[in-house]
Amino acid sequence: MLDKIKSTLIQLFDKYRIIFWFDNNGEVIDLFNELEIANVEKIIINNNEFNIKYRVLYQEKNQKFLIYSKNHLPENEENMLLDLVLANYVFYADTASIVITELGLNPGFRAFVDKYKKFFKSQKRKEHLKNLLELNNDTETDILFKMIAVTLKCEPDIEDMIFKVIIDNKLEELKKLELEKDFWNFVKNRFNYISNIPTINDFVYKLILTHFYYFVDISKQPLNRDAFIFVKSWMDSKTYSEMYIEYSNKTFNDLNLETVLSEISAEKLIECDTFENCDKKILLDLRDKISNNTISYKEIENIIETRKNKLWFDKYKYLYDGFYFGTRLIQSIEKEEFKISNFESAVRSYTKNWHNIDWLYRRFIVCYHKTNHSDILKELYDNVEKIYFNRFLKEVNDNFQNFIKSYGDVGSFYQRSFFSKEIKKYIKNNKKVFIIISDALRYECGLELSKIISYLKRFEVEMSFMLASVPTFTQLGMAALLPHEKLEIKENGNVYCDEVLSAGINQRNNILKKNIEQGAAIQAEDFLNLNNSEAREFAKKHNVIYIFHNEIDATGDNSKNENNVFEAVDSAFATIEQIIKKIANANGNNIILTADHGFLYTESPTKDTEFCSVDNNGEILKKNRRFVIGKNLKQDICTEKFTASQLRLEGNLEFLIPKSINKIRIQGSGNRFVHGGMSLQELIIPLLKIKRKRTGEIEFVKVNWIPVDTITTSSVTLSFYQADAVGEKKHPITLKIGLYSEDGKILTNEEIITFDSSDDSVRNREKKVKFSFKKEASKYYGKDIKLVLKKVIEGTTETPVYAEHKIKYKAAFFDDFDGF
Repeated sequence: MLDKIKSTLIQLFDKYRIIFWFDNNGEVIDLFNELEIANVEKIIINNNEFNIKYRVLYQEKNQKFLIYSKNHLPENEENMLLDLVLANYVFYADTASIVITELGLNPGFRAFVDKYKKFFKSQKRKEHLKNLLELNNDTETDILFKMIAVTLKCEPDIEDMIFKVIIDNKLEELKKLELEKDFWNFVKNRFNYISNIPTINDFVYKLILTHFYYFVDISKQPLNRDAFIFVKSWMDSKTYSEMYIEYSNKTFNDLNLETVLSEISAEKLIECDTFENCDKKILLDLRDKISNNTISYKEIENIIETRKNKLWFDKYKYLYDGFYFGTRLIQSIEKEEFKISNFESAVRSYTKNWHNIDWLYRRFIVCYHKTNHSDILKELYDNVEKIYFNRFLKEVNDNFQNFIKSYGDVGSFYQRSFFSKEIKKYIKNNKKVFIIISDALRYECGLELSKIISYLKRFEVEMSFMLASVPTFTQLGMAALLPHEKLEIKENGNVYCDEVLSAGINQRNNILKKNIEQGAAIQAEDFLNLNNSEAREFAKKHNVIYIFHNEIDATGDNSKNENNVFEAVDSAFATIEQIIKKIANANGNNIILTADHGFLYTESPTKDTEFCSVDNNGEILKKNRRFVIGKNLKQDICTEKFTASQLRLEGNLEFLIPKSINKIRIQGSGNRFVHGGMSLQELIIPLLKIKRKRTGEIEFVKVNWIPVDTITTSSVTLSFYQADAVGEKKHPITLKIGLYSEDGKILTNEEIITFDSSDDSVRNREKKVKFSFKKEASKYYGKDIKLVLKKVIEGTTETPVYAEHKIKYKAAFFDDFDGF
C-alpha cells in the first residue's frame, strides 16, 4: 500500500507543488509518517494553518509540500486553507482515489470506480484501460464499455465482444468482475435483445433466427437489423465461420426448424443461407423441377450465381454444378439437329458448337463423381447417359460416317503437316520454340485449357485445330508431329519417320537430332524435375524442344482407372500449367500445345450391340478396340476399310475402322475410354499457340455502378455492372462491397460479389446488391458516407480499395422494417 501511495504521489508532484492529504480520523497516519519522497517537505495540520500558508507562499516558494490532516476535508466556510486547497491538488489514500489518480480521471468518478472495485484490483487491467481512455470525452458509459473490452481482451467494439463471449466462452470472466449485467445492457441497446434471464444460447438462437427471418418473414425477426448484419459478418469471418456453422446446426436442431422450413417455398430461400438445410431444400427443389422439365439451365445458372458466394455453396458446389451441366447438356442436344453435308461441315460444326456438348458431359461426370450426394443426381445422370450417347455421340458420328472416306481429300490442317507449317518458321527465323504434346488432349479439353492459360496474366493464346492421323493411336500421332517426309506403319505395328523408329523418347530425340541440330525431346516429368537454373541451361542448348506429357491417356488406358479419365483431364490442366510457367521462367516466349489424338468416353459400359467382330478377316497385324491393321482385310457392315494412301501413309497395309462409335471386341476389361477410330472426338485435336504477354497487357474486368446521390431509407439496393465481358484479355474480379462512414466505420453488411460474366450484353452483366444500415448509421444523418469496393485477392486476407464513391445519407429515422 505504501509503495502504491508513494508512486501515485510522485506522479502528482510532477504536476503540482502542493498536495493536500485528508484522512479519515487518522486511519492512515502511520503510512504518512513512514512516507519519504525526495525533495518533498511533509507538514501536519494541527491548528497551524496561518504558519503553513505563510511558509508555503512566502518563505519557501519553490519547495514541494505534502500537507496532511488526520480529519476530513472541512466545509468551505470552516477551511482556513481553502484558497490553497482550491489552487492545488487534494489526495485521498483510499483505493478509489488512487485508481482515479492512476487513470487521470476527475474526482467525480469516485463512486463509479468504487462500484467496480473488483475490476480495478488488477494493475494489468488498469494499464490496458488507461491506454483506451479519452479523458476529455469519456463518460461513465464509455469507460464501462472499455472495461468490458479489457476483460474480454478484445477491441472496444460490441461485435468483437460478442465473438469473445460466444466463441471463447468469456462470460464467466465478466461475471467474476460484476460486469455481466452491463454487458447484456450493451447487447440490448445494440440489438434490441430483451430477456429477463439473458443467456448466450438464447441470444445466439435469436441472432441466427433474425438472419433467417430477414429473408423469409421480416415480421418474425426477434432482434433488429444490426443483428442481421452481425450474423452476416460472422458467416464471412475467416476466423469464426467454422464456429458459425456449429451454432447454425445447433440452432436448427434445437429449435426443430425442419418443420418451419418445410412450409417455406424453395424460391423464397434462394437468397437465404442461414442454415445448411436451406441449400438442401433448394437442391431437392431443383432436382424435382429438372425431373419434371419445368426449369431451364439459364434459371439454374441464375440460382448458382446468387448462391455461389454463400456460406454453404462450396459443400454442395458439385451438386449445383451437376444440375447445371446436366440440364444444359440435355437442353442443348434437344435443340440441335446435327445435320452434316460433308466432311468439312462436320468439322466446322464440331469446332464451332458441338464440342460444347462433350465439354458439358465431361463436366457433368466430374461433378457426379465428386459430389457426396450422387444419389440426388442419379435420375439426371441416367438421362444424361442415355441422351448423350443416343442423341449426340451416336447420331453425330453415324451421320459423319457417310463422309469419312473424304478424310484424305479435305482442306483442313492435317497433323502430319504440323512440323512443316508451324515449326519450320521458328527455325528459319532463329527463334526458340517449345512444343508440348499432351497425349489424348481432345479438342474440347484443349479449348477449356486455352481459357485457363489465358487467365494466367502472363500469356495470350491463339486457339485452332488439326485433324489427327488415322488410326488415332499414340505412336502414330506422336510420329506425325515430328519432322519427317514419309510416315509409315510397318508390319511389326511400329511407326517410322523416314525409316527411323519413332516409339519412345530416345527414338524421338534421334529423329529431332537428325533433322534439327539443336532439337531435343524430353518427358514432362523430367522437365518439371529440373530446377530453374537447370531448365534455363537446357533451354539455352536447344532451339526446338518437344515436351511429351501423358496423364489423360495413361489413366484412360488403365482399365482399373478409366472411369477417372475426366478427373485426369483436370489434373493434366494443372500439370500443363506448371510446364508453361517453367518454360516462361526458362525465358521461353513461344509455346505450341497440341495432342497426338482425341478420345471417346462414355461413363456407361459398352453394350454388346456396340461391338464388332473382325475375327477370321485376312491377316491381322495389330488390333485394338477402334482399329485393325493388316493385309487382305475385308470390310463389313460394322467397319470401313482404308488403304495406307487414303490415310496419307506410306506402305501397302490396310486398315479397318469401326463405323461411327462401334468398338471391336478384344480380350480384357476397359472399354469406356477408347481411341484409334474416326469419330469427331478422336479426330479433331487442339492447336494452341501461346506467347508471353508484355507487362501490363492483362486487365481485370472493370466494375461500375449506377450512381445514387442520396440514400433516404435504412435499406437500399444498389446496381453494379461489369463494363467488359470476361475474355482472353479481361479477367474476372471479386469485390467486397459495403457502405462506410467517412471515418472508416462499416455501416452496413458487406457482400462479396464475383464479376465473371462472359455475356456480350451489358444488361446481362448487371448485379443488384442489397445493403441494410446498422442502427448507429443514424448519427451520420445529413453527412457524406462512402460506398467502398475492395478487391478480394485469392490466397490472402489483403483487400485493397478498388473504388470509393460519396453518397449523402438522409434516412430520416431508423426503422427496422424500413426498406424491406
